[in-house]
Amino acid sequence: MFRARWLLALTVACARGGGAQSDAAGDAPACETPQRFFADADGDMHGDAAMPVDACTQPPGTATAGDDCDDRDANRAPGLTELCDGIDNDCDDATVEVCPATCQPVKRPPPDDQHVYLFCGANQNWNNAHATCAAAMFTLAQIDDAAENAFVRATANQLFGGVQIHFGASDIAQEDRWVWEDGTQFWQGRANGMAIGGRFVNWNGGEPNDDGGEDCGEINADGHWNDGDCGDNQHFVCRR
Repeated sequence: MFRARWLLALTVACARGGGAQSDAAGDAPACETPQRFFADADGDMHGDAAMPVDACTQPPGTATAGDDCDDRDANRAPGLTELCDGIDNDCDDATVEVCPATCQPVKRPPPDDQHVYLFCGANQNWNNAHATCAAAMFTLAQIDDAAENAFVRATANQLFGGVQIHFGASDIAQEDRWVWEDGTQFWQGRANGMAIGGRFVNWNGGEPNDDGGEDCGEINADGHWNDGDCGDNQHFVCRR
């Protein structure tokens, strides 16, 4: 449906002035040799070879090159850096995807496939886990709803078993102000605190409690969250 509407908009744009134009008498085109462009639905400057557009000037929503391997996904185009995400980013099957040691990319099935996750089996403290995620262009995972939480925990259980894992929650910067790695606050206080902005939380009973200075989030085997010791060496999950 989206693609059909987008194509209709492109057709209208061409009809309004992108294509070969007639002169005042209506007898001859304004340009003798229209150029060929290609529909670019995902806006990555690489078009769909199967959808050429001939016009005197480049219409909106088109590209000069018709070499995109997937015009529905801006994360896939010739020349992009190949990332550890289970996607052929550079449109070249011969390019080997290199992931951090022990990390495996996993994508949720549609329609919840907007994020890619790295499930990492190395035992690292929270700060080192953060650095490993960042080096692969991820962050430690943010969890936005119950379905995502269930997916992350079920996948971790399948890959690692029922072990605690680091994720992206922390109150390192300011005690009792729990934020995700992008700085978005989702919780204020301790066990009797409150969610901020109606955001999803899944704290275990009595958590967070800052027992012994715990500032970093971890997910239990049953999917509930604890505030844990940032120095604990655990498996971890990243998200992009």
